[in-house]
Amino acid sequence: MENTPSDWWSLALSDSAIANSLMLRCFGIPEGERLRVRLYGGTSLPDMDIVLVEIGGMYRPETPMFERALRWWGLTATEGEKVAGQILNRPFDDDGNPLPTGETVIAPPLETFRAWVKAGVPIIGVCYGRDKWFTDVPRTVFAALKGGFINCLVTDASCATTLLAHAAGR
Repeated sequence: MENTPSDWWSLALSDSAIANSLMLRCFGIPEGERLRVRLYGGTSLPDMDIVLVEIGGMYRPETPMFERALRWWGLTATEGEKVAGQILNRPFDDDGNPLPTGETVIAPPLETFRAWVKAGVPIIGVCYGRDKWFTDVPRTVFAALKGGFINCLVTDASCATTLLAHAAGR
């Protein structure tokens, strides 16, 4: 099967592509300095200047990832309905409360992101509002903000318009 131009655009506009593009631009790193990228690991709070993280909604029930995520997290389908979103496979509900993740997730707990936000570290959430894998992405962003997991956002115009309209009460 060959990729079509619409497949290329979907890939180019995906959350990870947006994050990679931002990291490549490096926010104007002066000549002679290097960008250090750290892989997530453990639960300690390493010294970070900035964090880029993808914000994902709950997988759509009709996708194979929905069942897989429920198995990863040890949730039933009914419990899965409570998932508003996830960051690094750490699910949370509409009020920004972390949900169980089982034993398979090795990313830092969501409390680590809260601590970074409280410490004033820019935690940039990256998401794309029209995603074939995830359900309501603006719902996810509101829950992530409510939970204190991010303090900056990079998204597409569609998602931003929906977020601003919701914030304005429309």
